[in-house]
Amino acid sequence: MFTRPRVYPENIQSGIVLMLAYSLFALIIDAIAKKLVFDVTTNQVIWARFIFHSLALIIFFGPKKYFKLSKTKSIKLQLIRSLLLIATTSFFFTGIYVIGLATAHSIFFLSPILVTVLAIPLLGERVGVRRSIGVLTGCVGALLIIRPGFDDFSLESLYFVAAAITGALYQLATRQLGKSDHAYVTLFYTSALGTIICSSIVWIDWQPIKLIDWILMIALGFSAALGHFFLIKAFQKAPASALTPFSYTSLIWALIFGFWFFNELPDAETMVGSAIIISSGLYIYIRENQKT
Repeated sequence: MFTRPRVYPENIQSGIVLMLAYSLFALIIDAIAKKLVFDVTTNQVIWARFIFHSLALIIFFGPKKYFKLSKTKSIKLQLIRSLLLIATTSFFFTGIYVIGLATAHSIFFLSPILVTVLAIPLLGERVGVRRSIGVLTGCVGALLIIRPGFDDFSLESLYFVAAAITGALYQLATRQLGKSDHAYVTLFYTSALGTIICSSIVWIDWQPIKLIDWILMIALGFSAALGHFFLIKAFQKAPASALTPFSYTSLIWALIFGFWFFNELPDAETMVGSAIIISSGLYIYIRENQKT
């Protein structure tokens, strides 16, 4: 499905700054979504994320230029990537009704590790014994957080496992598109396809929306547009292996936002599991750098 990207001159530092900015905006998006799912339906929250994302781009570019962004060199991959983001968003927003932000992001940290696994069939990469151990160790950390078979196991935690899988595929697609299409083109497909699909199903369980929730929905979509612009530009500036360690800063924001806005504190098992997952991701990152 994907081909190995060609090597281009890359501004690593700019990519890292952009990834740090995206990590902050990712938590702003999730915190707003978590607030909204208690007031409106999950379908409405997902719909708002995409339709106001589209509105933000239309305001920024103007209607004519916005639709001119549909010109792409990789239409199939653009559509696949957009569908993967819709799936990732749907899984995540459905799960955060029950699961805390820090726990949700701890499980979602499997995504960078899964990128290593999925790169084998999709990019033809070879994964040695040590990197394989890193992947398996990360999975152990996830099991410690999810705790299947125990009394405190939450079925909703599986939403974030699914989000990690689709998120990993989404990251691979984003990286690939960064070599062929401008970031604005990718943003167009992200917003347009999401708006079309979500608008077709949001009416199934539509309910009245308060003014404050409309304001939050607009903020959600505009934050999503800006955050994903940072992500796309980050992957254009630097290789995924260089950006991975800095994506883990979102856990810091998850802890701050979860405690400040929702009075959430992750338990000891979640923190240990998070440390294992992050350590595994960093180990894989170090091994990749040693190869280059």
